[in-house]
Amino acid sequence: MAKLIEVEELVRKLDLGTAAPDAQVRSALLARAVALPLGRSAWSWLARALWELIANQPAGSPARRQALAAALKVPVKSLRRDLQRLAADEDEPDRDLLAGIRVDVAGPGEPALGGDFNELPADGLDAFRAREREATLGLPEDVSHEARMRHVGVSGHVSAGSIAADLDAPAPRAAGRDARPAAAHPRASPPPAPQPAGAAAGDEELRRVNALILQAGKARRSFVTGADNVVRCWIGLRDEAAAVANEAIPRVDIPPEGLELTAELYWNDQRDAKRLILPAERSARSGDCDLRLSVPEGERFVSAEIVFRYRGRAYEVVRVEAFALAPGEPEEAHHQVQVRVQASRREVVEVADSQPVDAIFVHGDDRAPAGDARAAPPALRVFGGEGGRGFDLDDAAVAIRWLNDTLFSTEKLVVRRQAAQGGEDRLDADDPDVRSLLRDMARHGAGLYNQLCDQGFTDPGERIQVLNLDAANDVPLEFVYDRGYPLRDAPLCQPGLAALRSGEGGCPVCALPAADEERSAAPVICPYGFWSLRKIIERVASGDGREASVPRGTRRALPPIDAVVFASSHLVPEDERSATCEALQRCTGHLLVAEDWLQWRAALRSHPPLLVVLPHHGVQAALDYLEIGDPAQDEDHGKLSHAQIGRDCVNPDARDPGPIVLLLGCQTGAQTETGYVQITRRIQQQHAAIVLGTLAQILGRHAAPLARELVAELAAVDDPQADFGTVMRRLRRRMLARGYLMALCLVAQGDAEWRLTPRALPGTACDGSTGP
Repeated sequence: MAKLIEVEELVRKLDLGTAAPDAQVRSALLARAVALPLGRSAWSWLARALWELIANQPAGSPARRQALAAALKVPVKSLRRDLQRLAADEDEPDRDLLAGIRVDVAGPGEPALGGDFNELPADGLDAFRAREREATLGLPEDVSHEARMRHVGVSGHVSAGSIAADLDAPAPRAAGRDARPAAAHPRASPPPAPQPAGAAAGDEELRRVNALILQAGKARRSFVTGADNVVRCWIGLRDEAAAVANEAIPRVDIPPEGLELTAELYWNDQRDAKRLILPAERSARSGDCDLRLSVPEGERFVSAEIVFRYRGRAYEVVRVEAFALAPGEPEEAHHQVQVRVQASRREVVEVADSQPVDAIFVHGDDRAPAGDARAAPPALRVFGGEGGRGFDLDDAAVAIRWLNDTLFSTEKLVVRRQAAQGGEDRLDADDPDVRSLLRDMARHGAGLYNQLCDQGFTDPGERIQVLNLDAANDVPLEFVYDRGYPLRDAPLCQPGLAALRSGEGGCPVCALPAADEERSAAPVICPYGFWSLRKIIERVASGDGREASVPRGTRRALPPIDAVVFASSHLVPEDERSATCEALQRCTGHLLVAEDWLQWRAALRSHPPLLVVLPHHGVQAALDYLEIGDPAQDEDHGKLSHAQIGRDCVNPDARDPGPIVLLLGCQTGAQTETGYVQITRRIQQQHAAIVLGTLAQILGRHAAPLARELVAELAAVDDPQADFGTVMRRLRRRMLARGYLMALCLVAQGDAEWRLTPRALPGTACDGSTGP
């Protein structure tokens, strides 16, 4: 038998170890590899490499079609399942290549499939090394040997291809188990129960988060006060001896080698974190995570927050809750452990090469408000890899109220002054109103940052994911300013402004973090002190992530912005509406205008990739509404209440990817009965990909120019590999450099991993001119 090629040798043969060839060259190299005698881990690596090309290249491109043709010859069942789903998608442009694809049949001349891979002979040391390679597959090359062995230990040396394929079906509820540690080894459950008629094996996911409490090595239904306790949690089938989450994990494809997660706990200023591996087999359970906490005397109830993270992003967020009893106090029938799901976002595993998130900010609480005997947690919990930390943020609401009252009026004054003077579109550092506004914004932002620092806060990193559990408010992280509290006459930082205008990533002069003496007396105002210009902030909705349109393995890129539906309140001046229509037509090539919500719904049947609406946001009978068109028209046509927002208003057929929605309007930040925050979330839940809005209210006259500038910037994106989070940060910088102060308050709801597909050749602007 010929010597089988494993991953390291394959990478060397293809010369992929150091260079990063373009997509066409890489596709050709990977296609050549299909004919080589590959080992199991090499097939797995090749399957993922081809799928990455398929997911990231434009439909119909030569590189994507070559990768699809090669993928058909790869004897890996998980890849074939992905190809089957593509073949079943009527909107898939390259379906012609996928006719007749089957999961359980190898390609011409290929060995038969076994489990997920070809079955390869291995025993003794060879078998151990093969499994070791699988366990460390995908780790960066510079990871130390010690770290690799820790990873192997967590994975339990369970070979993804060594479990029989028929175990892919769900198993019945697992039998009870004792409280002895499982040493983090994944286990298979008993043989599966028969599937219902017509059900496909493996189509149903029954695993949930399980948890039990240990104290002094004994399993309990309550915590013990004045003592150390352990919350043991894992993901698996229902366990008779444990509490289980109220929801099963949604079905999602997991890589054959399993999924490495981090579980992080926060409760009462205590934190802990452990790693675990979730096996791909739906009858197998993860390893145990023993998370420790000490319950003080007198405590009567514990509600611990546990975040399961994948590449830093939230995968599953739960609360483990139970009563706390004094030592010797007997447990009664009502003393039970509860596991409540707060958020499920398991689709994140389908983007295996996503940019890692440095920290998750969980804001608000989904439990009963003040007055409940159970004390609410701090307003903000930060999970950064070592367990959660809690922070109060009392000044946030004050800052947003000030912003609503001040920002739009100042910008209105500045814009009119520039227009009267014939000035160019650029941030005027010498304008006293501009300097005063940025100084006061920086002061409010510095107040937020200093309040966090006083509680032991440290910089969370560049990429932040925000999970908001507060029904009415957003935490204004974009507004945080970390370069110190500016003095009264502090000027704008000239090196920072120059870097902003040239598109640099930061100020070459201002120190980060600010020196201690500058935290209360900063000599300059540096634009890069605002987090909105320096960090990538991804805001995702709580609950089930399936409500929004999210990136997946085969749906990574948003379609080109080649059509737009536009609607506006007539409170926006007619000349501004006309100018906006002309700009949208020029930028996209196809414009549909709606004068009422009936026309809006009709226009959405053509599935435009961009929706721009400049409504009046008001309240009537304690009900929020968005109004477009003539205010004198029939209420049923012109007004849309929060409760009326459904998919027919955003994405009628729930297509993926969903549209980008730009929502800017009069008084959109007003504090009303339901609130604009809830309206934007409601829109995102109707299968939108991204919803762009603002933290502060906008005058109708200024909403239109801001919308034109935003669309022009989005249409001008020429980097198909740039994720939307990076695009948004770049867009804020460019708009502020051109004098749009509202850029600091732009908020994007949705997954930052979306990528924009360029509509025109790089360097071609919306007006047809050629850029530098």
